[in-house]
Amino acid sequence: MDEINFDALMTMLGELEKNGYINVAEANISKSEKTGMVKARILVEKK
Repeated sequence: MDEINFDALMTMLGELEKNGYINVAEANISKSEKTGMVKARILVEKK
């Protein structure tokens, strides 16, 4: 993902992890210039 709302990203990853679909293997999240937005590169592993 390039830019995404931080809260939406955390909700999405949390739900996918909680429901047993993925594990977050690596995450690189940095602040965007836009309020509430982040730049994210996420590596996930299938459970």
